[in-house]
Amino acid sequence: MVEILTAESTAQLQEGIGMLLYRLAALRMAVENEWGGHDSLQKSQQLGHDLFHRLTQSKEQVYIDDLEDMLDEFMLSLNTEIGDGSIEEIAEKMMVMREECLEGNFNSIKKLKETNTPSISYARQNMWRAPMGSLHLDRFFVLFGFVFLEVGVSLKTQSSAELANPIDI
Repeated sequence: MVEILTAESTAQLQEGIGMLLYRLAALRMAVENEWGGHDSLQKSQQLGHDLFHRLTQSKEQVYIDDLEDMLDEFMLSLNTEIGDGSIEEIAEKMMVMREECLEGNFNSIKKLKETNTPSISYARQNMWRAPMGSLHLDRFFVLFGFVFLEVGVSLKTQSSAELANPIDI
């Protein structure tokens, strides 16, 4: 059943979906590491579009289970399985956002904007101390409206003592 969203509601919902997907740590990792192949980024962008379309253009009633299935199947296409409840949480939040947007209420999206910092508890990275000038930008990419920078570190000028002291981030 198609319910009409205003232009503002449409833009808000699109942004909210992007922010929710960005918070899904396993999805970010799968895209960043190209676990679904070199086109993982394009696949993830298509997921955002497909979810938005399902929430706004479906002629049938959309249920939370439908969104959960879409998210789960997508993650499996990236060779990633999630069993921590985050898919269910994201699907529920998307449904809430959709209902709020239909009413012209953007409170949950506003809260996401205020707190949209990704969880980094899923992984701990070590960066080696690098002498000034050895960091270089390898590439950047946009995921759900956020820019990611991939920084490389040249280790060839470091001593073994410097390599023994990683910086935890």
